[in-house]
Amino acid sequence: MKTNGDNDDTRYSRANAWWRMPLRDRCRGRPGRSGERTHAATTVELIEHDVLPSATAICVAALVQSMPSGMSRSVRSDLAQLGEWIGAVTGRDVTLAPWRTSPSAPPKSAALISVDGRIVIRFDARRSERHLLQDIMHEVGHVLCGHVGGQAVSAGLLSAGLDLAMIEAVVQRHALDAEAEQEAEQVGTALALASGHILRLDMAGLPWRSTATAEWIAARRARILRPMWTDVTSACPEVCLGPIEPSAPNRYAAHRMLVEIEDAVMTLAPLLDLNAEDSATSRAQSISEALVRWRAGTVTFVDGPSPWWPHDEGAVLATARAWTRLPEQRQESPSAA
Repeated sequence: MKTNGDNDDTRYSRANAWWRMPLRDRCRGRPGRSGERTHAATTVELIEHDVLPSATAICVAALVQSMPSGMSRSVRSDLAQLGEWIGAVTGRDVTLAPWRTSPSAPPKSAALISVDGRIVIRFDARRSERHLLQDIMHEVGHVLCGHVGGQAVSAGLLSAGLDLAMIEAVVQRHALDAEAEQEAEQVGTALALASGHILRLDMAGLPWRSTATAEWIAARRARILRPMWTDVTSACPEVCLGPIEPSAPNRYAAHRMLVEIEDAVMTLAPLLDLNAEDSATSRAQSISEALVRWRAGTVTFVDGPSPWWPHDEGAVLATARAWTRLPEQRQESPSAA
């Protein structure tokens, strides 16, 4: 008997059988490799929980399968590879380029600009790795969903050197209260979660073990983040995609909370005490005081420097832990306070 040959044939047959499996079964990992997981896994979870719009779910799942697996270092170092992939899936020439801003300038929303048949995606390079990729994938979502720019094209929105007459459309990631923005954000979230960049962030520096490990870490993070996320997004609902159901995948929940907390804190930045002691407790207290003034409606915004810590996930998690230790009056209405 050719025992070794039989074993080789068996392994070969099993590997081929894996590729013929339905998508959701393939996402459980390749036979014999318990730690391996395809990029499509999270996308399937989002489809199963009705997070993705059904009209785009199949399209997104197919695109996730084509995502390069080697992109797992940092978003900034993989911009060229990201641009090539986006160009391949959209059929357009794509350029990814940061806005030209000074370090102390207020945050600038990402934007998709269609210029003379090609796509230029502009973003604020000062944002966190997670938020940076979310911004880029959000704009890709606009292309995949066939959205047309609804904003007037003005020189103030664009960097110098572009001929306004050549610009076909502009779509800017801003408030998520419009249907097109919500759809693009949903698709962008699925694409971001499927990338190696976000998986690396979700593992928090730990070696990759299994899907269960990533979900367990995300579940812990979501529990820590939810109280602060609930309070800051209630004050700044325009940065929030909507409620996060308890049944939603943990990685999806934690990802959205981190992105939306960053957006909310940057919105509240003019009200924060940037000279306070740099500790998690001081940061939480500063946000609490800002929310009281925000809800009271006695706010005058002026452009100024933004805090550094919303771009650091470790600092955000520490601040969220401190948030739960604040006095209960932080949740009182302004009239009661």
